[in-house]
Amino acid sequence: TTTVAPVYYLPCAADLLAKSQAQLNNEFPATGPATLELLSIKSKKLTSSPAGIGLYTTDGNNDLWVSDAGADRVVRYTLRTAPDPAAPVDPTNRRIATVPVGTSPQGITTGAGSVWVANFGSDTLSRINTTSNTVQTTRAVGDGPQGLAFGASSVWVANSLADTVTRFNPNNNSVTATIAVGDDPRSVAFDGTNVWVTNFASNSVSKISPATNTVTATVAVGEKPQGVTFGAGSIWVANSENDYVSRIAIATNQVTATISVGDSPQGVSFDGTSVWVANFGTDNLSKITPASNSVTATVPVGINPISIASGTG
Repeated sequence: TTTVAPVYYLPCAADLLAKSQAQLNNEFPATGPATLELLSIKSKKLTSSPAGIGLYTTDGNNDLWVSDAGADRVVRYTLRTAPDPAAPVDPTNRRIATVPVGTSPQGITTGAGSVWVANFGSDTLSRINTTSNTVQTTRAVGDGPQGLAFGASSVWVANSLADTVTRFNPNNNSVTATIAVGDDPRSVAFDGTNVWVTNFASNSVSKISPATNTVTATVAVGEKPQGVTFGAGSIWVANSENDYVSRIAIATNQVTATISVGDSPQGVSFDGTSVWVANFGTDNLSKITPASNSVTATVPVGINPISIASGTG
């Protein structure tokens, strides 16, 4: 019943088409089951389609890892001011490695001496060895994994098409728990004690206790929540449909502030002082000062920013 513009998408296997249909059903449940009809195919090479970003600092190199969904790989960039002369550094973009992973990689996190990547199209989690720049292991998780976070000695994976979160043990590379959350979970954050997950289609955030592997609270936020981060003693949620960020008090599980930002906010990150928000629809970042719950700076960036990471100033 709805006409949409033609979409230039990744080379489309039947499995990805089915996942796209499931994603529409998650996003628009009130309209009834969605059916996708493939009318034509046009080829368009995607040299890069960044979907997730992570900063790896524990090896002293302060390297940036970016998931390239258009090429099924992760790209590693160096942020060192004086690169190792022996390392093969691209002088233009400082790329030092590309690592093939699963299909349509999305979220990235770091922990247990590794970089972890959620492969949306192949329903897997890849563990990357940062010394050899190779995939050390790949394991199945839930359907449509997107967001990741490391905490409580585990990797937590939001499975957007299964409405679950997978807890993964890096010590033996095994799934230790599968936890039901809200509809279409997208992003994950760890506050030092609890795991928080945004539920895109149910306009809520789930709070998970690692001690029991259960949801201990569900907090209503704005429409279509995407990114989530922890900082200044609070959880910060980007609500993409309402163009604002919700601030949640960890102790009370209550929304204590809503802060207007740019259009269609997606990723959020805390730099130790401020909260930064990537505004997909206005091609900029909003800088939020927690003390005043207000936007204190707006920074133009590239087109349609999705993910954001902070570090090294």
